[in-house]
Amino acid sequence: MINETSKPSSQHIYPWRLVMIKKAMLVIVSVVLLFTLSGTTRSVAGKAPEITTSYFVDDTGSGTTCTQAAPCLLATALSKSDTFFNIYFAAGVYTGTGDEVIYIDSYKVINLYGGWDGTTAYPPVRDPDTHVSIIDGEGMRRGIKIEFKVGPEILAPVINGLSITGGNGSVLTGADCSMSSTDGCGGGIFSKYAAPEISFNKIYNNFA
Repeated sequence: MINETSKPSSQHIYPWRLVMIKKAMLVIVSVVLLFTLSGTTRSVAGKAPEITTSYFVDDTGSGTTCTQAAPCLLATALSKSDTFFNIYFAAGVYTGTGDEVIYIDSYKVINLYGGWDGTTAYPPVRDPDTHVSIIDGEGMRRGIKIEFKVGPEILAPVINGLSITGGNGSVLTGADCSMSSTDGCGGGIFSKYAAPEISFNKIYNNFA
C-alpha cells in the first residue's frame, strides 16, 4: 500500500507521482499552445467562422436590401462588402457578364443555396426540385469559380441545390487546362486550391 504522507526515496517514484507529473506536463503544453495560438483563433479550427449573414436573390429582383421580403439581383448580392455570407436563390435563371457567373475567393466566402421558395418564412424554406435555380454560363463563361488565395482557413464554401449549365471554360482568354495553366479548366464549377462542399446540384451541359 502506498502511504501518500511518506516521502519517496531518491531511487523510487511512486505510480501516483508519475500520473501527477504527466498531468503537469500536459497542462504546461496546453498553456504553451494557448499562448502560441491566441490571436489566431480562426486558424485553430482550420475553417472560417459560422456564417450568419444571408442575402436573397431573384432573377427579377430589385433594390439593394436583398432580404426575403425584397430580394435583389444576383449581381447586387455578389457586390456586398461582407467577407462571409450566404446567398439564397429563388427559382429563375441567373447569368453574368465576366469570366464566370459567380466568383468566390478567400476574401469573400459565399455559401450558395438554390431552391428558395421566395417566402419570408424563417428559417428559409427550400425545395430545389420545385423552385429550380439555374446558374447559366450561356456558353460564354464558367458557372462558378472558387479560388483559394490567402489565409489560415480552408476555403470550403457550400454549393447546394443549384442547377449549373452552359458553363464554358474553353472560350476564356488564354484558355488552357494543363499542369502549367488552369485558365481554361472547369466549365460548370472550377475549384482551385479549395475544398468546396458541393451537394444536391444538377450540373450538366458544361464545357472546358
